[in-house]
Amino acid sequence: SFAGDALWSEYAVAPALSCVTLPDAVPLRAAAGALVNPLTVLSFLDIAKSGGHKYLVHTAAASALGKQLIRVGKKDGVEVVCVVRREEQAQICREAGATHVLNMTDADFAAQLQAKCKELDCKLAFDAIAGDMPSVLLKAVPEVHVYGGLSKQPKIAGIELGDFLFHGKRLHGFYLTRYMKSKSLYALWGFQQRVAALLTSELSTNWAYDVSLNDKAKLVEALQAYHKSSTAGKVLLRLTGDSSSAE
Repeated sequence: SFAGDALWSEYAVAPALSCVTLPDAVPLRAAAGALVNPLTVLSFLDIAKSGGHKYLVHTAAASALGKQLIRVGKKDGVEVVCVVRREEQAQICREAGATHVLNMTDADFAAQLQAKCKELDCKLAFDAIAGDMPSVLLKAVPEVHVYGGLSKQPKIAGIELGDFLFHGKRLHGFYLTRYMKSKSLYALWGFQQRVAALLTSELSTNWAYDVSLNDKAKLVEALQAYHKSSTAGKVLLRLTGDSSSAE
């Protein structure tokens, strides 16, 4: 369920429409990654396709969500312009199928982004960074959706009033639960069917660690590794049993 309550309970009561029904053939390891990232990816593509967009910009694009967005986007005819911070992250995006990758640490990144968006007629962006990044994106595209705050800056800065008054720029906040509640019953059913169908392929999750809570040493190692570099993969926590090798 994407309702978000009782995450550590053995049993929980949740509205049926907030749950994703998965086939018995889907492994529990795959099922553990069935909610937030896959539904966010499908939501981004829903927004893109409803606006007739063939391209979109995505920051923090080497994340687990970013790789899923690249793969499902290709399947749906939407190309992702990936924004990353390091060359190894750029390579991760290319291996996932990305053609257009930009490094935000380049001195001329803003100019590169504007040129690329003009070349592709890209008019949409999804931002996981916040801080100063939305203002950079709005110079390149007219519509930006902010869904994360990796910059750890409490305010969005640097946006010029004229961008809204005279140039029709639009800045939105994206929150998955709110977006899901805005969809019809039929649309929610469609989202659930796609998650179930793609969960072991385009929407698969790379688990860097598969750790039992009983294995304290392995748990500490996994959390420290994830804190150091979340791009390497996520941590799967098991309430019982032994730690397993990662995929």
